[in-house]
Amino acid sequence: MLREITSQGQIKGLNVAGISDFTKIVEILLAADAVSIDLTSIPQTYTHLRLVLSLRNTGTNANVRIMMNGDATAANYGSWNSAGSNAGTSLGAQIGVFVPGSGAAAGIFGGQWIDLADYRRTDRVKVLWTSHGGSPLANANFVFSQWASTAAINRLTITPEANNLLAGSHATLYGIN
Repeated sequence: MLREITSQGQIKGLNVAGISDFTKIVEILLAADAVSIDLTSIPQTYTHLRLVLSLRNTGTNANVRIMMNGDATAANYGSWNSAGSNAGTSLGAQIGVFVPGSGAAAGIFGGQWIDLADYRRTDRVKVLWTSHGGSPLANANFVFSQWASTAAINRLTITPEANNLLAGSHATLYGIN
């Protein structure tokens, strides 16, 4: 079923588990290779956020890190993948997702979506659900992550572990009510 997208970027009639409004906050398409994608000044007017990424590394296959509010404190982040292993200690001070690089066929970008529940609430730590894959689908995974801060999320920084993000990499942030 096709859905109409309003001039404000909302998807009309979409109803996923009671969620009916997705509003595009910002969309970034890299015209040149870049060290990171920085989503700043995230409005505090939505209930949840969804970040949709299509990324490729300029070097070898690697993880990208997603840092909240510039917080580089490693102890504040933890991730558990679909196999149930704790990957938080190997990811350092951010939430990590896989992106293909020179180890993947030309034109393969890793696709990810990340849901950030209650991103603006200050009475709880932040919980994220991630699904990602690439190369193609050789690295499909579902990840549960946590940022152990009660601060409202107002900034997301997406950075590869090594090298840069390839031109054509793409990030879209949606607000959900």
